[in-house]
Amino acid sequence: MKNVPDVTFLSAGVAPDWETLEIAKGAQLPHWTAERAIYHVCFRLADSVSWAQRQKWLEEREALQKSLQAEDRQMTEAERLRLHNLFAGKIDRFLDQGEGACVLRDPVCSSIVSDALKFFDGQRYDLHAWCVMPNQVHVVVEPKDGRKVGETVHGWTSFTSNLINRHVCRSGTLWQHEPYDHIIRSAKEYVFQVLYVWENPDKAGIKAARWRKEWE
Repeated sequence: MKNVPDVTFLSAGVAPDWETLEIAKGAQLPHWTAERAIYHVCFRLADSVSWAQRQKWLEEREALQKSLQAEDRQMTEAERLRLHNLFAGKIDRFLDQGEGACVLRDPVCSSIVSDALKFFDGQRYDLHAWCVMPNQVHVVVEPKDGRKVGETVHGWTSFTSNLINRHVCRSGTLWQHEPYDHIIRSAKEYVFQVLYVWENPDKAGIKAARWRKEWE
């Protein structure tokens, strides 16, 4: 595989229709959706991050956001991307330490997730990259035919939670209630996000199921 895709591969693929942008406020995070968008999505096991730790990150993020903003103006796109990358890396480093039971280390559980991701690939969505870490899953995905990314992720988490709970003989909530999703803004960021997902296991020093679209 090449390290970077041909420009023609991305010419029409990374062009969100910002006229259709919708912003919904979740319990802890804002969720941006737009037609023709490609997203980096992360959903984590419920025991991977404590409530107190999540609150700490949210407070740190809010404080940094205020410091980046001058009075009477919005953050620039570069500042928003910097904020996103800073906290995405910080959270991943924390999760890479193996917080929680990490049931996705079990090859059966990992296969349940990867099979679910691949099941509707090319029909309801196009996959661009994914990896199944011990306590989290990263996916670069492009919903098709007007489908919402939240509906896609809910389908994955709902289906896999039943099978995984049955396999490990447990009950209750498997995944955190609110997944993280981020619209990829440009071809440059697309390359960054795909490689970020692909290289995630290597940076954590582990073996994990992963895949990315081949760049010709």
